[in-house]
Amino acid sequence: MDGSAVDRSWPVGPAEILVVTTSTGRRDLTLLAAAAIDLAIDWVVMGPADVTVPPGLRHVVANTRGYATSRNAALGLAISEGRRRVLFFDDDQVPVAGWWAAHRAYEAAHPDVTVLLGRVLAVALEATDVPAEEIRPVLTLRAGEFSGHVYSGNTMIDVDFVQRHGLRFDIALDDLGGEDTAFFAAVRRAGGTVHVVPGALAVEIEPADRLTLSARFRSGREMARRRRALGLPYWRGPLTRTKATLKAMAFGVRGVVAADARLLSRAAFHAGLATG
Repeated sequence: MDGSAVDRSWPVGPAEILVVTTSTGRRDLTLLAAAAIDLAIDWVVMGPADVTVPPGLRHVVANTRGYATSRNAALGLAISEGRRRVLFFDDDQVPVAGWWAAHRAYEAAHPDVTVLLGRVLAVALEATDVPAEEIRPVLTLRAGEFSGHVYSGNTMIDVDFVQRHGLRFDIALDDLGGEDTAFFAAVRRAGGTVHVVPGALAVEIEPADRLTLSARFRSGREMARRRRALGLPYWRGPLTRTKATLKAMAFGVRGVVAADARLLSRAAFHAGLATG
């Protein structure tokens, strides 16, 4: 969160990018507030009235029954305020030094790109055998077009494109999740493009108990439920289960041979996906 690299002449006002965090109020937002102040960012927290919002963050009361509902409220806010871009950021993530400068520089150089996808690295809150790992499948550090699944955290979206095509997050997925996968698939169907911005790095702070093998297995089962709800091409029945089983076996064998906790973590996730 190094503010020294930021050009403070960057305009503030209707043309600015709006950064939105959707929060249930269960997480401490102090570090995000420090980033917002340090980088002179207009940062909004969409959440219920009783969310504790530190100075430096703007609080907009929103129905948080599910992420889709809150994200739609954020899109509506960005449209009503005439924002050029809206950047979704999860409430358990913290930007790394250079994050904002990387997003802005790439956006300025590629103004026609619909979605800019920053990287997210999971780190444990306490000591754990599982090392830091990319938690979204962005398997390249090269900037440019990306064809994989897109997640909403640390993701900058062209507001005008969303408005012109009438795109919104599917509130039918409020209770299940997967609304981000469906939304960005709709963006691509409408002709939108997605680019990776490797330098726009954030860390997601994970409690150690969410990184255990049993927790990763449960996470895989939850992902299976979401994919089934989304249908094709995210869930292909026996084919998806077979591929997940083979990956679980491959990662498991490699993890045991190499004594690699990260590979074993992947094995547990795919085992959950195969059985979910």
